[in-house]
Formats: sequence, structure tokens, C-alpha cells
Amino acid sequence: MTTFRSVAALAAVSTVLAGFGATALPVLSTASAASSSSTSSTAGSKPTKVVKKAKKTTTKKSTAKKATTKTTAKTTAKTTAKTTAKAPAPVNCAAMKQPVYQRVNPAIGMQLLTTSATEAANAGSRYGYSTDLSVAFKAATSGTGLVQVHRLVRAKAWDAYWTADATEIKTLVKAGYTDNGTNFLASSVSAACTTPVLTFTKGGLHRQTASTATATALQKSGWTKKGIGFYAVPATSASTVTAPSPAPGSSPSKAPTSAPSSAAPASAAPSSAAPSSAAPTSAAPASAAPTSAAPTSAAPSSAAPSSAAPTSAAPTSAAPTSAAPTSAAPTSAAPTSAPVPDARRLPTGPTDLDTSGRTIPDTNYAFPANAIFLSTTGDDANNGSQGSPVRTLNRAVALAPAGGTIVIRGGVYRDWYHDASGNWGFIGKALTFQNFPHEQVWFDGTDIVPSSSFTADSLGRYSLAWSTPQFCQGQYYSRALTDQSVSPNNGPCAHYDNANNPSNPMAMDPQMVFVDGVQLRQVADVSQLTPSSFVYDWTNRKVVLGFNPAGHQIEVTKRPIAMILANKTSYTIRGIGFRKYATNEYNNLTQAAVYVGSSMAVFENDVFSQNAAGGVMLYNPVEGSALRHNVFADNGYTGLWQYSSASSPVNNLVIDSNVFEHNNAEGFGEKCAASCGQAALKLTQIKGATITNNLVENSGGPANGIWCDLACVDVNITYNVVRNQNNRGIFYEVSDRGVIAANLVVNNNYGIVVGSAHTRVYNNTMINNNNGIWVYDDTRQYGVGGWTNVGPDTTATELVGNVLWGTQNYSFKISTQVNGQPASPAVAAAMITRMDHNVVYAGAAGQTPNYVWWQTSGTTLYKTLAGFQQATGLEGGSVWANNPAASFVDPSAGDYRLAAAPTGLADSLPGDIAGLLGGIAGQLLPGAFGPGR
Repeated sequence: MTTFRSVAALAAVSTVLAGFGATALPVLSTASAASSSSTSSTAGSKPTKVVKKAKKTTTKKSTAKKATTKTTAKTTAKTTAKTTAKAPAPVNCAAMKQPVYQRVNPAIGMQLLTTSATEAANAGSRYGYSTDLSVAFKAATSGTGLVQVHRLVRAKAWDAYWTADATEIKTLVKAGYTDNGTNFLASSVSAACTTPVLTFTKGGLHRQTASTATATALQKSGWTKKGIGFYAVPATSASTVTAPSPAPGSSPSKAPTSAPSSAAPASAAPSSAAPSSAAPTSAAPASAAPTSAAPTSAAPSSAAPSSAAPTSAAPTSAAPTSAAPTSAAPTSAAPTSAPVPDARRLPTGPTDLDTSGRTIPDTNYAFPANAIFLSTTGDDANNGSQGSPVRTLNRAVALAPAGGTIVIRGGVYRDWYHDASGNWGFIGKALTFQNFPHEQVWFDGTDIVPSSSFTADSLGRYSLAWSTPQFCQGQYYSRALTDQSVSPNNGPCAHYDNANNPSNPMAMDPQMVFVDGVQLRQVADVSQLTPSSFVYDWTNRKVVLGFNPAGHQIEVTKRPIAMILANKTSYTIRGIGFRKYATNEYNNLTQAAVYVGSSMAVFENDVFSQNAAGGVMLYNPVEGSALRHNVFADNGYTGLWQYSSASSPVNNLVIDSNVFEHNNAEGFGEKCAASCGQAALKLTQIKGATITNNLVENSGGPANGIWCDLACVDVNITYNVVRNQNNRGIFYEVSDRGVIAANLVVNNNYGIVVGSAHTRVYNNTMINNNNGIWVYDDTRQYGVGGWTNVGPDTTATELVGNVLWGTQNYSFKISTQVNGQPASPAVAAAMITRMDHNVVYAGAAGQTPNYVWWQTSGTTLYKTLAGFQQATGLEGGSVWANNPAASFVDPSAGDYRLAAAPTGLADSLPGDIAGLLGGIAGQLLPGAFGPGR
């Protein structure tokens, strides 16, 4: 399985370059944003979101038409960061006050530039970017008169590069780089207050610096000066600096120490200390482009139904047939502003968790006197008391009575629960599994293999005999991976359509290898081997490396899962980490590190990270099930998947205060047609659920953030932060009675998508999404064509009190067609029963995205609020204005509260929604707010 699981994503090396961001500059995005079909259908590719002032390009993987992006002024789009002519117009130096930190990985020579002190620190401590060049220069996160500098990453070349040149961006994307979107803003011209940021190249790598000393050292080390990339404010300039915002995504991943080194010298850099990080803010724009349709989930097999649920296609943006108004600037005057800023705090999600998934939350759980103890130094001949612990999970489970507690001492347990034959087994009695107070407990799916176990050949390759018959529910060797790349779609490791990703063809294989803690990329053939990759020879059952493993710690995945909990009883798992298990994308009993079937399960203070596919699977969860304060990070597919049968009773599942960081790290769903489920968390046919106060960010490939699909009913999605999703941020599909309220939705391809009945979207704040809110009705209808697990047609949608800023294409999109074909009897007018008290702001002066894409019998683009109001009678009391950065408290630090709220927009929430949000009463301003306000 290819690795690509880094904290912020390196497009291809999701794990290494993924670190740069791919959303969060933690990892350059793992997969370029190919989009999976929006509505549960094909994952057609989508255009990549480029900067607001630059031309939009399409990623190499995109196959769909480019989405039309509203560019700022044409002259601005043509301005490149390479411009060296002195411009008479003043440069906005006052806006360039944000430190840009620079780190270098000396093993591979790769650089990292980031506005986040947290990301820089994490990159150094966790991912090998140990050369700290401190603050390289200062740039802006918002402001006029500046150009948007994009981060581009090429995983295969271990290279990252920053440029504002639209032509260069397009050329690099064609050459295999992934555009991670805008990282910061700088100047394209020189001024007295700026310094040039120089670009150097060497062996296919780029380095950039504003330091004369570093530039000299680079040239002495064989780096070639390419020229001036852009202009920024010197690091030592005296200016007020706001605390840097934490990185939106994962951190750059560290390459194996054996990787070839072409590192640049670590010459002295400015000594200014990195300011402490502020509260979480939005991440760099996701590099996803709009997609056409999103896939529906396949029903789990084994203890769950085995047939994959068909998916439906999602509407494509058909070219409008009716002429749209020509006026681009807002025609309605913005109401006067109130002098008092919005005092409510924004949602943040949990702020006390390690989003990287490398440490487990500290706990202090009490334990009963008759608890069974498990220890890495125990012995299965012992009685399991605190002074005489056992050694294996199997023995602890055997000794614990039903309803008992197993206390696990700190350490790494390379173990799993299995039957007598060495295959997976069921834990069929009610149990609590918990860590000993204040101790870190990891269950790990790998074994450490001594380098002496490898055999070298004459070509410098090293092979290890490695047989894993337990993988893929015990069917790993029943069907070659190459046969799973075509129909029929019956696994056993992956759905052929969902795993069909040309940029990562080995994603379907759950094999994994880690070198000194860093996951290697899996390639298909020994001819592709590099020091940072491996091959699994399925026929001969061997792991093959392209470097000498001597002197390195080599971990190879050996276990498919940690445990299966299934006997219609109850379980509690708390304070435990589960990592590096060879879980598979295909829906069966080995699809997640912990599988729960038809039982009540409570997960609390746990971590699920670096698993080949899923973290947790809940099949038919029983009422009382909950996931609180957990971390799901860098899992190859979904962090959490829930599936309920149509006949299951009310679930009332609670998902509260969790972190979902960089899941779908393998980039599944690139070309899925029917078996799609790529998301940070996906719920299917749930009956009652509360999804609240979670942080969902930086998913890889065409993943959605929060996705509820196929006849979900009574789902409340509140107080979440959802950002940097290459597909949909929040997606409520073919379901009924949903509430999406008080969420902060930032830098996604689509912010919120509703394809369901009776869905109310209230008081969300949506920033820098390619598209804002999309409401549609797809081809599936209950009782027609065999569909019995879908909700009613999309009707009675309410869109009230939302704040949208910087949307690229459509602030609102109301459509009733899929792929250009009539969908159902529903029409746009019947879909929307209330739409008012919304605030829509353009992101920059001169930027005027379409207000509404409105489709009834034809399609009309309403470019102005006034035109839409006059034609439909909707959006009375709403506001539309240009370039309102001053209307927010501090957008550069991610504080998107209204600083000068337009008067006349306050409104009361419906009683039931007010109750969901803590019994809020009285008049509320538009926009999101956190728990307790």
C-alpha cells in the first residue's frame, strides 16, 4: 500500500510531501484533488482551486471540465511573481506582517515555508525537517495589491516550490506537481520596504531565500540562481506581528534516512523567534476543484451485508441557458454597520488533542479491584492481577468476566485478538479496555524485522520472506491485486472502481513498510524501487526494498486488525492507540482496526492512526454508542465509517469533540463509480445522530469531510470546523430531516452540499470555498428503480443566517439535474422554502462571483442579490458586498466573526435548533458560533 499519509500531504508522497499541506502545510496534499462524484457516483475529477487572482488550472488527475473560476482583474491575473520592474503604485507592505518560517529536511534537501509556527515545529520534531532557518521573511494572509503565492509539491521528486506566476503554476502542474493553493500573499514588484525572495535550483529541487548569507552559501554548494520569485518584507523589519495560526493540516513527512541527500547548507537565518501559535485558524486553500458527483457507500459484508450499495450521480454544472444579468458589482447597498463587533466565539473543535495522532490523550481512569491486567512484561501463565499481569490480548480476554475491565500497562503491543487457528476472532462478551493511568498504550499491526532477515541480490535489492494469509478477511491470496482492478467488484481487498487511482495504483494493497518510523511508498514493480519505496511480491510472498536496511528499524505490517467486537452487547475502549494495521478498503470484517457489530460501543480518548484503510467501523451501532475526544489521523481510507441496515432501530449515535486529520491518505475514490465512501467520517442509514464540536481537516484525494448518505434521518451537524477537503466539506445526501448549524467551513471544494429533504442550514460561516452551498435533487427516488434506501426528493430546504466570504464560483447553487438529465419532479422553487438573513461577501475588491446558480426549467446565473430577490422573492433581508475584510475581526488569524455586523440581520433561531445549540434565545447575528457562544 502506498503510503502518502503525512500530516498535510505531499501529493504523491502523501506522507512526506503530504506534510506540506495538502492542505495543511503539514503535508502537501496527498492526492491532487481528483474529485469523487459528488453525489455518490463517479468520482470525476474536478478543477483545482487556484488563487483568487490567478488563472485556475486543472490538476493532472482531473478529467472533468475545468470549473470556471472568477478571476480578479485580468491584468492582475497576468501579473507574475517574476516581475522585476519598479511599479509606481505603492506596495501594501503594511499587510505583510506575518512571519513565514522555513525548515529544510537535510536527508532529501526538501524545503518547507509556512506561516504556522506550529507546523514548522512539528515538521522539525516529527518529520525530519531538522534544519531550522527561523523566519525567512514576512508576507500577508490577506490584503489588496498583492499576489497570491501558491505552494506546489512533486512527491516523486521530493520537491516543494512557492510561486505566484500563473503560467509557471500551470506548467508545473502539467509536469506532475500538485498545486496546494495559496500559502500566503506577497508583492510582484520591488519597493523600499521589500526584499527579493530568490529561487535556486539543484538536481530538480528548489530552494528559496531572502537571506544574502543563505544565497551565498547555496551558490557555493552548487545551487544555481534562477531569479527572483517574488518580493516580501524582510524578517527583521519592525512591524506588528500577529500570532501565527496553527497549520491547517498535516506536517511534512520525513523521508527515510537512507534517501539520497542533496540538502542545501543550513546557513544562518534570521534569529527572530517564532511567535507562539494562536487558536486554530483556517488552512491554506484546498487544492480541489469542483467535482461532478459523489459516490455512495458500499454495504459492509460479513457481519454486515456484502453487496455494495449503488450510488447515484450528482448534478454537473450544466452551462446556463438563459442570459444572466451583466452587472458584476453588487447592486444592493450594504446596510449600515453596528459599532459593536460580534462577541461570540467561533467553533474550534477540540484544542487539547495532538492532531498528528502520534500521542494518546492523557487519562486517569479508575479501575475495579477485579480488573485483569495486561503488560508487555507479563506472562500468560500469570493470573492477570495487577502484580501478576498477562502478556497477550487473547489471554486477558479469556480471564476477564463478562462486564469486566482489562487494564493495559504502557507500551507497544504487536498483537491482535485471533482464534485458535491464528485468524481473526470475535470478542463476544461485554468488556471495558482501558489504559493504566497516565501511560501510553499502543496496539500496533507491525512486527520489527531485523535487517539480517533480508537477503541481498546482485542488483542491490533486499528481500524478505513475508506471508500474510490473514489479510483481507483471510482471502488475501485468493485473488491477485491485478484482478481486483477490474470487474467483478468483489474484492477481497478493495472495490476495483474505488481503488482505481492511476497516481497510486497500490493503494488497494494493505501491505505497509515503515523505516525508522516513516512509511514507505509501495510501488508495483522492482524496476520502480527507490530508497523511499518497497514492492510486495504477491506471487512469491516477499517484501523487497531498494536500499540496505542495515542500521535502520524496519517495521512490516503483519496483522489485519486489532479486534472485532460483536455479540449484541456493550464495549468501552478508552485511552488506547491503534496504529499500522493492514486494514482493507473492501467492506468486510477486516476493514477497520476495530470493528464493532450490532453492539453498543463507547470510544473515548483513543487514537487511530496510520492504518492501511479504516480506523473504526460501526455496523448497526446500538443506542448509547458514542465517540468522544478521539483522534483519527493518516488512515488510508476512512477514519470512521458507520453503516446501519434499513431495519435497524434508532441509533442516536454521538460523535463529539474528535479530530479527523488527513484521512483517505491513500487517495481512494479517484475514479469510483458505485462503491465510494472516501471521507473523514461517513455515516450510512443512521437513525438519529449528533455530530458536534469536531475538527475535520486535510483529507487526501477526493474525500468528503462529514458525509451522511442513504436514508440518514434526524442527523444534527453542529459546531464543527471542516476545512481543506478536496470534495465536499459537509455532505447530506439522499436523506431526510437534517440540521447543519453553527459550523465553520473553510477552504473546501464545496462548502455544504444538500441533496436531501427537510434539511435546515442555519448560521454557518463559510470561508474561501470554491462553491458555497449547493442544493440539488438527484436521479434516485424512493421506490423507483429498486431504490428503497434513499430519502424523499429534495424539498423544504432552509438556508438562513449563513455568512459566506471569498467563494470562487457560486455562493449558492440550486439545481435539479444530474449530468444534464431531468432528475425528479422536484424543481428549484419547491426545494427552497426559506432563504434569508444571509451575508455574502466577495473575497477581494473586484471579485464578484455569481450570487446564485438557479435552475428550474432552465438555468439562470444571478450575479447580483438584487436580481435574485426580484426574480424569486427570496433572500429578503440578506446582504451582499465587495471586499469586506474589515467586516471581520481578524481574518488573517482565522477570526471570521463579524466585526461590524450589518444592522437588520439579527434573527431568532427556530425553537428546536435553538435547543440543539444550548437553548439559545433572542436575536442572533448571522454566522457560526461555538458551544456556549
